[in-house]
Amino acid sequence: MKTNYNLSIPTPCAKPWASFTTTSTGGFCTSCSKTVIDFTRMSDNQILQFINQNPQQVCGRFRSEQLKEYRSIEPVKIKPGSLLLKAGILSLFLVLTTKPGSAQTSLLYAQKETVQTSAHPDERTILSINDRIVRGLVKSSDESWL
Repeated sequence: MKTNYNLSIPTPCAKPWASFTTTSTGGFCTSCSKTVIDFTRMSDNQILQFINQNPQQVCGRFRSEQLKEYRSIEPVKIKPGSLLLKAGILSLFLVLTTKPGSAQTSLLYAQKETVQTSAHPDERTILSINDRIVRGLVKSSDESWL
């Protein structure tokens, strides 16, 4: 498929546009027996589409700013299988490189304490914090807590 089109009219038709018989696509020239396409109301994309669909030489009516070089952009061909593969690899990469999130909790609310006391000050007290056992001897100079 051709990608560049240079629209030019080296020798314009001497017949005036008003002398052509009106048709659905423009006008019909009786002197050369050809249909002249009216491109004056078409956009650049419409002109390119017409040229791509009609590769033969045509007669046309153009505005002066339409006589220029046109470059058609070929659509990018996407292979669905490769796109799916790329998305899968990217997803796997993101899963393997990210760290799991963890919430921070305050120590006041996170610790569960269980204190067992005894009536004798020489006995050992067991303190359980978050399923850990801490053993030790509790001493106090104030014996009112007994």
